[in-house]
Amino acid sequence: MADPKFGVIYSRLHPVVPIPVFAEAVEEMDFDSLWVTEGLVNEMPALDIMLALGAFVQHTRKLTVGTCVVLLPLRNPALMAKEVATLDFLSEGRVVLGVGVGGSNNSEPAAFEVCGVDVKERGPRTDEALEIMTKLWTGEPVSHKGRFYQFEDITMGPRPVQRPHPPLWAGGAARGVLRRTARWCDGFVPNSVGAEGYRRLWDDIERFGEEYGRDTSGITRAIHLYFCISETRERARGIARETLTRRYGREPEFLDDAGMAIGTARDCIETIESYMKAGVSHFILNTARPLAEVKGDIEKFAEEVMPYFR
Repeated sequence: MADPKFGVIYSRLHPVVPIPVFAEAVEEMDFDSLWVTEGLVNEMPALDIMLALGAFVQHTRKLTVGTCVVLLPLRNPALMAKEVATLDFLSEGRVVLGVGVGGSNNSEPAAFEVCGVDVKERGPRTDEALEIMTKLWTGEPVSHKGRFYQFEDITMGPRPVQRPHPPLWAGGAARGVLRRTARWCDGFVPNSVGAEGYRRLWDDIERFGEEYGRDTSGITRAIHLYFCISETRERARGIARETLTRRYGREPEFLDDAGMAIGTARDCIETIESYMKAGVSHFILNTARPLAEVKGDIEKFAEEVMPYFR
């Protein structure tokens, strides 16, 4: 089994840890990637996901940097294609675009309202946006006639550094996400679904891949993993529940010991091992602690958990 990769999420940390400080610390701790999350309205304040990603591009040298995840149906695909190509150029090819559709019980419906997007259209809008972006990233004259966008003979440059384009990762676990992963995407990153849940989702992705005539073996299997290290599992569970309920304005549905890495360092290791047996190779860690304690928990993970796998 190959050594796993580990990344960390910078989620709403701007009041306590500036981006340059966080970026330097994460690189020094030898993580593989650094990610930013979406948070538009009615949640604990978060920086704009794409501008924050741009700042991390500037303040890192070797880390993969990405979104986990951007709500693609809320954005114009041409502008998003330009932003991502620019960031890929500035980072010399280190960008991953994780995309989500929103609309689940764990997302904020007001984000669709304020953007004037019908939440019922989120899936078709996302699929069409992916089609448009991949066309524009070719650098060739392209046309498109779809449900939401139409254009003729348009060229966009410069092309991204990564070819044919920066990796596209699909976030979520709904049936539409699984189809989208099999059809369009280079990575799959659900949120703390547990090892058995991950196996079931991956089996569906493979079946959808057969429908599309696509070999899915090259898709990166990742997990957006909430974690909290403490003296006991019970204490870690309480901290995670209180923290995430405050962060999102309601108790998330994914609060489950089997899916989250919570408890002692040994508990976290066992959770990661269970995911690895399900085929997961990239762990994107989101600290379920109050903001002031996040950097310390990440340091503890780097000191007490990561060495076990390296």
